[in-house]
Amino acid sequence: MFKKKPHVFSTLSTPVGSRRVRAKLAQSFCFCAVLAAWPFLLLAAEPNGPEVHIVVDISGSMKKNDPQNLRIPAVRLVANLMPSNARAGVWTFGQYVNNLIPPQAATPAFRELATAKAADISSKGLFTNIGGAMERAAKPWLGKTQAGPRHMILLTDGVVDISKQASENAEARNDLLNRLLPQLKAENIRVHSIALSHDADQVLMKKLALETGGQYQLAENAEQLNRLFLRLFEQTTPRDSLPLRDNQFNVDEGAEEITILVFKAPDAKPTEVRTPDGEVHSVQQKPVSWRWHTETPYDLITIPKPAAGAWQIIADVDPENRVLLVSKLSMALAELPSVVLAGEQLQLNAQLLDQGAPVANAALLQMVNANARISGEAFRRELVLRPVAEAHFVAPFEVPALDMDYTVEVEISSPTFQRLRRLSLKGVATPLKASVSVDESGVAQLALTPEPDLFQPGSLQVTSELETAAGRSPLTMERSETGFHATVAAEHNGSYRLHYRVQGVTAAGRDVVLEMPALEWQVTGLAETPAEPAAQEETPAVVEPAVTEPENENPPATETKPDEVTTEPEEHSWQYWLVVGVVINVVVFSIVGGIWWWLRRRQQLTNKRIAEELGESGKTT
Repeated sequence: MFKKKPHVFSTLSTPVGSRRVRAKLAQSFCFCAVLAAWPFLLLAAEPNGPEVHIVVDISGSMKKNDPQNLRIPAVRLVANLMPSNARAGVWTFGQYVNNLIPPQAATPAFRELATAKAADISSKGLFTNIGGAMERAAKPWLGKTQAGPRHMILLTDGVVDISKQASENAEARNDLLNRLLPQLKAENIRVHSIALSHDADQVLMKKLALETGGQYQLAENAEQLNRLFLRLFEQTTPRDSLPLRDNQFNVDEGAEEITILVFKAPDAKPTEVRTPDGEVHSVQQKPVSWRWHTETPYDLITIPKPAAGAWQIIADVDPENRVLLVSKLSMALAELPSVVLAGEQLQLNAQLLDQGAPVANAALLQMVNANARISGEAFRRELVLRPVAEAHFVAPFEVPALDMDYTVEVEISSPTFQRLRRLSLKGVATPLKASVSVDESGVAQLALTPEPDLFQPGSLQVTSELETAAGRSPLTMERSETGFHATVAAEHNGSYRLHYRVQGVTAAGRDVVLEMPALEWQVTGLAETPAEPAAQEETPAVVEPAVTEPENENPPATETKPDEVTTEPEEHSWQYWLVVGVVINVVVFSIVGGIWWWLRRRQQLTNKRIAEELGESGKTT
């Protein structure tokens, strides 16, 4: 911001400098540094790791919905993927609640404990005490200072069921929604819910997730559990990974540890891994330092100090396979909402870090590229992130109008390294349902109905315009109990469009502005009234006396008729606007140049005064 004076700063290092001047310069320097860096401080800072509490249903109905007890490998998967800066705990519930694994740091001892204790997950519970389990799992957080992000993963296949009396079950459900849920929101606890059956209370599960900023997932069968747990893991506990293409990946010299996750079919051949030197390893034959955990749905292989070079997984290619990475060179990716709405304008925000601080190596940054992929079922979009500051990259994108789960992959790469981060988002295609009904007289009834539980009550505002053949005009949508409505009476046959923008607050407390697609309808069958010709006023014939025209054909200005006012030809209009544009630019640049000159002149005077003060101080010492 200011020009640096080498002699001034070198003088400050001597013991004869004025304290007052040194303090003033230090304050100016700190202010400028903070001012330049403040948009990126949050991204570059190394935050406390997340704490994840997993709450698992062990009621008797799980014998039907999870006969192979795939909840066990799902819990083991999340526990073994946890980074060292995270904390985690596990609770199980039926009629009673059991803290299977107390919350603790994700150390190697924790991973061993979780792997062993997960075997105690069963299907022996008599009831389904969802509220009691969530309250027990939230208790370590309530009233405590938040150290890092708090996430609760709830897995159940049923409804609130604590008694044979329906009234008691209804009372327990209401208590969960009206007492416990506000507490969870107040403590910034995000609930991610998985319904392992269509018979589960999906309304309750969705509400718990939406109001706390979490995600809701429906598992069609237990075989999906491990993949859903991986998806929620990546949303709650983001980690760096390496790009994996056709089961091949490259490890750079900065890698301290890699963890390979390989999903496999029940009849798949045993997984093998080929190292850069060409050696092939398996669970039976591997180096002593490798940890190879195998389950029916997957293999999890942790390799410390991996060799740099090209690696290969010898197994079936699966889009959910992963290579997670621990390295001093890492990526920070700004958090995105778990649930995104069609029409939202979001921004990807990534930064390359070296031991938690932005990379400052200019030569390295010149070779760095940042790209992103947003993909879902039958959907894919490529984005290029542009550099905006030191090792900081951004790219805007608009949420498409599709109901699906999205995977956002951001990759920062150079010829010598690659870093990848993934986020899982759930898209909502129709935050508001727009409908129109037209009667035979051409009167249209318009209605906008918000998706239940998606927005805070009363927070929505709609700005709308009606487009007809005559152009656009504002249209007021009246608020109703179910949303917004308006009545439009057609004046002619043809197309009509409602253009509208929605502003509001989501159930989780996030402000949103949505650009919605236009609602269009047709009106036909109206009787068109032909325009009547202008009435001709009958006047008696008058014989004009002969008048000799003067030689000058131009009439006096006072005799010009109103309807004969001349206008400039259209081809000259662009010249007019060109002149206006030039004048505006001259004025703007003059103002900006004046401000720049004034700031530069003031800084020169300030530096001169500081130098003089330093000189006087040196003389008097």
